[in-house]
Amino acid sequence: MQPNNNPFEHGNPVPPERYVQRRVAQATVVSRVVNYGQSSAITGEPRMGKTSLLLYLAAPEMRAQLYGEWAERLIFSPLMDAHKLSAFGIAQFWTRALRSVYAHFGVVSSALNDEADSLEHLQAALSTARQALGALERQAAGYTVLTIPAPLQIELEAKHKDVIALTARWQAATRPSNAPSSSIAACLAALSAQPGDPFALEDLFAALKAENWRFVLLIDEYDCFQSRLHTHDFYGGLRSVATLSQGALCVIIAGRMSLETFHQRTVAMNQGSPYFNYMAEIGLSVFAPDESAGLLARAGDRFTSEDCQRLLTLTGGHPHRLQVAAAALWDAYENAARWQHVEAALKIGDQGLGACLIPSPQSPITHFS
Repeated sequence: MQPNNNPFEHGNPVPPERYVQRRVAQATVVSRVVNYGQSSAITGEPRMGKTSLLLYLAAPEMRAQLYGEWAERLIFSPLMDAHKLSAFGIAQFWTRALRSVYAHFGVVSSALNDEADSLEHLQAALSTARQALGALERQAAGYTVLTIPAPLQIELEAKHKDVIALTARWQAATRPSNAPSSSIAACLAALSAQPGDPFALEDLFAALKAENWRFVLLIDEYDCFQSRLHTHDFYGGLRSVATLSQGALCVIIAGRMSLETFHQRTVAMNQGSPYFNYMAEIGLSVFAPDESAGLLARAGDRFTSEDCQRLLTLTGGHPHRLQVAAAALWDAYENAARWQHVEAALKIGDQGLGACLIPSPQSPITHFS
């Protein structure tokens, strides 16, 4: 009996190594990041993969591949989830967002203080991962590309990515520290004394610009900011700092609401141009055919072409629904009533999506795969 190593997952944001690439969307965002630090808004209905795309864009192990020579000059913020920031004011927001800048320049405690990230632990983990990868590669040597069992292929790919990720962490941990210039150090000190001060922020990004650094601010669920951050001072201040930074501050936001709708809902508090008029809107919709095919290929020879076509018909290529249906089919494949099991799983999964399963064709957003 084939081991039940189900290659499909749903519920949580997908980790970078399991991410189904939305090639046009991610290429658009990446191009804007590396070309003058232009900002972007990723919009789409629930479960389209917006958070997963943000995590993929920021993943340390993906940066060299995505950003090329710019990879070493980009500093990413933590993922700022608006749902978690309801009690934050502007000063608290910027203090948390800029943690990575302080850490990058060694102004705060070293990232290796935690035992889990010590050099010894990293070295041991990397050695173990390389040994495991070697064993899997020797096991796979007896197969061709077409005959290798799907579970072995999946395990091999996952272990290969583990080695890449651990190697990147080791290189980052052993790289000489980035001592800040006197200008950057002075700006960071000023912000420590006056967190969130707009003029201190402008000075910091001017100093980063002068030394060819670029800070990428990631905000998820941007349309869910409440109370202390849902203000003209916050939105207007962010726009001002970003546009005056000349690319040193690149903002990437994600949310369900189109920018046009957001602008309409904030027009009463706005005293000038729309708050996010400096961003390009990039909509996520259902998977393109090749993206669906790439996901379903994880099943290897367990799914027939007829199975794959039926899954696409049932789900419409919706990312979450396709993962739910494929996972259910994988688990119930030996059961004669497997398609009833798939439909039951979809019914349960759809309860969390409601009327937002598929974007309206009348949506003003231009959707990219």
